[in-house]
Amino acid sequence: MRKIKVVFAGDSEVGKTSVASAISKAGLACGGPTVGVDFFISGPDGTKAVIFDLAGQDRFAPLAPLLSRGAKVAVLMFDVTRPKTLLSIPDWAQRLLTGKEKVILVGNKFDLGLAVSPEDIAAVAAAVKAERVILTSASTGFGLEELKKALLEA
Repeated sequence: MRKIKVVFAGDSEVGKTSVASAISKAGLACGGPTVGVDFFISGPDGTKAVIFDLAGQDRFAPLAPLLSRGAKVAVLMFDVTRPKTLLSIPDWAQRLLTGKEKVILVGNKFDLGLAVSPEDIAAVAAAVKAERVILTSASTGFGLEELKKALLEA
């Protein structure tokens, strides 16, 4: 069985836990903020993606590099309705990335409308060397299969 370590990172309340829950079939998360880290396992055909869902609160920032060590994929997530969360993605990348990870930039809450421009998304994707940009909605399921497939192909 092949295992892939995946780290989900981004500001608080961008939907990291909801997306991780939805793609792992654990159901939509509807609690409060993540405290520390949650783990989810996803994957058919013998491939398992172990998802480390990092808390977005500043008080957990020092733990992020330790928890992300050895990750094959880094999913940097922002909320498409809050431009500030996109602008913080380079800070997350600087904190977490070693240059060995495949980087996927995910814009969540797409069902609520786009408050960031495609040009700004593309600029941030280039800045963090994202291999892919995927827009998702944990609420409607939009883009989740594409993300799951990208994780399992890493």
